[in-house]
Amino acid sequence: MLFYLQGCSSWSTDSDLRFANTAFQSLAGGYSSAEQVIDWETFKSMGENIFKDYAALTNDMEKEGFRKSFIKSFSSSFQSSGGSADNLKNWRILEKDSTKTLVAADIPNNRSILITVINRAGKQKISSLDVK
Repeated sequence: MLFYLQGCSSWSTDSDLRFANTAFQSLAGGYSSAEQVIDWETFKSMGENIFKDYAALTNDMEKEGFRKSFIKSFSSSFQSSGGSADNLKNWRILEKDSTKTLVAADIPNNRSILITVINRAGKQKISSLDVK
């Protein structure tokens, strides 16, 4: 089965590429489903080691609050800066090895969002987000 990602220049059968696109849309939109697509134990965002703050929390209620707060904050910041997941173009794989896949999508100002996808316990997860 072939899937076409909005903003992609070609068809793709790569599940990590599809996952990165869907996961980023969920995160940028502030949807609660974004909690499930992030690997909170290794997650880095825009150069910040988010996983360190997360690991320092001592109970499940604090961790849940942290996850919800991060998603809301990321979404608000992304949208208030004029960002829209629908405007990302040229989704592509930059690197792929046995442990991770680095996916990129172009944003305005000749920059790209970089999304690292890993496999944790049989499930795809985002382990980092960056802009270059």
